[in-house]
Amino acid sequence: MKPARRQRGAVALELALTLGFLFPVVAMLLFYGRVLYNYEVAQKATHDAVRYMASASILNMQNSDLAGYEVAVTKAIAQQELSVLNPYKMAMSVTCDGLECGGLSVPSTVTVGVQIKVHNDLIDYAPEVADQTIVATQSMRYVGN
Repeated sequence: MKPARRQRGAVALELALTLGFLFPVVAMLLFYGRVLYNYEVAQKATHDAVRYMASASILNMQNSDLAGYEVAVTKAIAQQELSVLNPYKMAMSVTCDGLECGGLSVPSTVTVGVQIKVHNDLIDYAPEVADQTIVATQSMRYVGN
């Protein structure tokens, strides 16, 4: 029994037909994997930042200038951790009891929120995948010290 000569290019043809479907799927998996990684980093950054803010000195939180300093340090903590992502666009907020931390009173809860836009760098391989926006928010009861 001789193998049929007509089957010689069948594997190459099947591979060529399969790769046209496989590249966009792999590109989407890579992009959404990167989105999940960015979300995890953003969650950790907001957690660490809100943890600092929740333990800021009561004297600092009652003074408007020092409360502004504590907010700046909180944002710097989050930005330092988010710097590994090199985000496309980013917005950050620090609130005390749902309002801007102004130093007028001691808050009962503090919240740090980060919004990051993740750009699809693989647009040539997966054009149907749009840029994704990640929102990470952490709240913690203010305990002071």
